Amino acid sequence: MFTDGLTNNWVTDFESSNIKRFGWNDHTLYVEFLNLSDEYIYAYPNVEETVFHAFCLSSSKGKYFATVIKPCYPVFNKIQVMDAEEFDY
Repeated sequence: MFTDGLTNNWVTDFESSNIKRFGWNDHTLYVEFLNLSDEYIYAYPNVEETVFHAFCLSSSKGKYFATVIKPCYPVFNKIQVMDAEEFDY
């Protein structure tokens, strides 16, 4: 589990060809993608807890993100990811 100040509840126990990890804190969804040339975490504000829980339970994280989250929640901020060694898994 990451303790990077964004969220204490990173979800990483899933397989996806698109999403590396995601978390939710104070109505903001944080998503880190795979296969992007940039190393950013994307912050999506005003995401309801029910949407986060549905994301957690979805069988395809990439499909849920593409059909539910991306169309409804504009990206608010890109947060640069620091070296993974600085994080506590």
